[in-house]
Amino acid sequence: MSDFTAIPTLDLSLLGDPDERKALQRLMLHVVRDVGMCYVTGLPFGQEVFGKAKVECEAFFNLPEQEKKKLDIGNVPGFLGYTAVGTEYTDSKIDTREHLTVAHPIPGEIEGPVYQNLWGPTQWPDPTILPEFTSSFKNYMEEVARVEKVLRDLMTEATGLNRDALNSLFDQTQQYRMRMIKYPGPPASTSAEDLQALGAHQDHTFVTLIYQVTDHVALQARNSKGDWIDCPPKPGSLVFVVGKSGQAATFGVCSAATHRVAALAPGSTDRYSISVGTNLRYDASVLLPSTKQALETIQRGVDARYPGIENELNGYLNPLGPLDTVGMKVLHNYGVSYPEIMERWHPELVQTAGTGNA
Repeated sequence: MSDFTAIPTLDLSLLGDPDERKALQRLMLHVVRDVGMCYVTGLPFGQEVFGKAKVECEAFFNLPEQEKKKLDIGNVPGFLGYTAVGTEYTDSKIDTREHLTVAHPIPGEIEGPVYQNLWGPTQWPDPTILPEFTSSFKNYMEEVARVEKVLRDLMTEATGLNRDALNSLFDQTQQYRMRMIKYPGPPASTSAEDLQALGAHQDHTFVTLIYQVTDHVALQARNSKGDWIDCPPKPGSLVFVVGKSGQAATFGVCSAATHRVAALAPGSTDRYSISVGTNLRYDASVLLPSTKQALETIQRGVDARYPGIENELNGYLNPLGPLDTVGMKVLHNYGVSYPEIMERWHPELVQTAGTGNA
C-alpha cells in the first residue's frame, strides 16, 4: 500500500493494442500493489445494462416494506435475501443502509458440505410486481463476471504470477454474489455524529466490482498515511476492489483495499450502489492436495519476483479448526454478521462464529 492521492483508471478498450496492453499491465501492478482499488472503463457492455440495473434497483427499494421483507435474509440458509436498515454493524457502530443479496445460479442440485448452502437458493422479488427484475440482474451478473475474468487475467500478467495455478483456485461455474444497496438520505435534523453509512473495512472476497448508481461522493479508500481518498462516481465505470482472499491467494502481492462509504450529509438524497463479488472456490483448502499444489506454485513465483515480501497466508487460507475451507470461512463470516440466522440454520457452527472474523 502507498500514499496514493487519487484512484487510478484502467481502460479495458485499450487491451487489444500490444503497447497499450503493456502500459495497462504496469498500471494494474500499481493498482494491486499500491492502491487496491481502481476505476474500470471501456467495458464490454453498453450503458443500457447500467441503465436497466439502476431502474430495477430503485424499483425494488421503492416497494412497500412488507413486500421487501418477504425476501428476508433469514428465510434461507445461504445468507441470500433482504436486510433492513439498522441490522448490521461495522466497527461496533450501526450501518445506515438496506440491501438485497442475490447469487449467480448453480447448475444442478445443492448438496454436500454445509458451506454448499452458500449457493442458494436465491430469493427473487415477485415477478408479477417486478417482471423484469430477475432477468435484468441475471444478465447484469453475467456481464460483470466477464469483466472480472478479464481483470483476473490482467492481474496475473501484471504480477507475473502463474495464471493456471491461480485460476485452479476458482470453480468452473464460479459463484458471483450481487448486493444492491440503498443508503437512505438522513433527515436534515440528523446529528452528523450519529451517522455511519458503511464503516472502514476490507472485503472478504477475491475481488469486488462496484457500480455507483447515484452521483454521491461517498466511497473512499484509505492510503498508507491513513488519509481517505475520494472515489467519486464516474459514468460508464465500475470500481474494482481487491479483497482479503485476493491478498491471501497472491501471498500479499495484491493488497486488499481498506475502504468505506462516508455518511451522507443531513438532508441528502438516497444513495444507491450495486456490488458484485466473487471468492475462491468454496472447497479450496491447504489440506487439499490440489489447493496446496496451486499455492506452492504461486508462492514460488512470489519468492522469485518479490523477494522480501511478507508472503504468509492470511486467515482465509490457513485452516482454523472446523474452518478448514474457504467455504467454511465465508459461512463463518456471515455468521458473525448475522448471529440469529446462524443460530437458526447452522446451530452446530454458532460457537465457531463467535470467535471473530476469519
